[in-house]
Amino acid sequence: MKVYFKKAVCLLVALGALFLTMPLGAIAKEASANSDFIYKGIGSDVYITGYRGNGGEVVIPETLSASKVVSIGKAAFSHWDEITSIVIPGGVTYIGEEAFYHCSGLTNIEIPDSVTFIDECAFEYCDKLTSITLPKGITSISSYTFTKCSGLTSIAIPDGVTSIGWAAFSYCTGLTSIVIPDSVTSISGLAFKDHDESLVIYGVEGSCAETYAREQGIRFLIDESLDKKIPIISYQTHVQNIGWQEDVLQGGMSGTEGMGYRLESIRISFEDDANYDLGVAYSTHVENIGWQAEISNGATAGTTDHGLRLEAIKIRLTGADSDKFDIYYQVHAQNFGWLDWAKNGDSAGTAGFGYRLEAIRISIVPKGDPSPGATSRPFVQMQ
Repeated sequence: MKVYFKKAVCLLVALGALFLTMPLGAIAKEASANSDFIYKGIGSDVYITGYRGNGGEVVIPETLSASKVVSIGKAAFSHWDEITSIVIPGGVTYIGEEAFYHCSGLTNIEIPDSVTFIDECAFEYCDKLTSITLPKGITSISSYTFTKCSGLTSIAIPDGVTSIGWAAFSYCTGLTSIVIPDSVTSISGLAFKDHDESLVIYGVEGSCAETYAREQGIRFLIDESLDKKIPIISYQTHVQNIGWQEDVLQGGMSGTEGMGYRLESIRISFEDDANYDLGVAYSTHVENIGWQAEISNGATAGTTDHGLRLEAIKIRLTGADSDKFDIYYQVHAQNFGWLDWAKNGDSAGTAGFGYRLEAIRISIVPKGDPSPGATSRPFVQMQ
């Protein structure tokens, strides 16, 4: 009996030692054994912490184990020289510090407009990267983001970015042109350290970009296309137990997430803008009422003081300049979460389920420009 007992104890000790030597990724929520991606959970979503594929053309999936991929973690793809291209799915909002650091074989990367922040050193030493389209949702260029990307030849900073950080484009010796909008009000003195002598900064007359270029001895040219900005959409929602929230601008979330509160009504309008003849018309599908008549330009759609939920919405542009832009909108629906982006009068939300809308985002983009995110499933109807 003592012999069997000793054997059992030894077996338990061995199993314990094996467990302690297992990598954390095997204990945490992780991809299946044949997956190229290592990841961990953030609530009901996941973020990528590592890669173990064969390189080449890498397409990051929208979901892993049925959970939405929302961010790329710190150094997740760092030093993967075998990777030549990366496609990041819509729904990702954050790219971590050193996420693609020293990916020396990387020549192309697709970043969706859902990304709102790119951390420091994210693409440092990606010296074969020749061009990149930055997402429209970011508001800053972090320090060292593109340091020593010597293959980069041109880049356009999105309107809405307010700052360019320390050494963000330092040692980018192949960079010959950069477009900087007048939304940028702060540029680090070393942002373009050791730039090529042929570098030209394009911007708006009297802007921070012009001042910076003059101070640094960089050639500056006026880009007249920057003088007309994208019109700014403004919206506010009336939320269960809260009432009217503050106005939200261009792409921000109005409503609540994770609280189970229904949207009851909404107002949408444009900020004062003399550049364009634009209006906005919208209609909501309301509990016990159905689709209401279309209204426009700041009027209230839905109901107040009746406790009725919004279930779906349609939004379209009006006015002489409506053909110059697309309006996208995305709703957070009960039991579905964030659905995909609807566009130009299409329905967003659900029908036949009796599910409430809980939040909404609205964005204006120039006609034909990429959408802010995925567009395949903005509306779900019970069959």
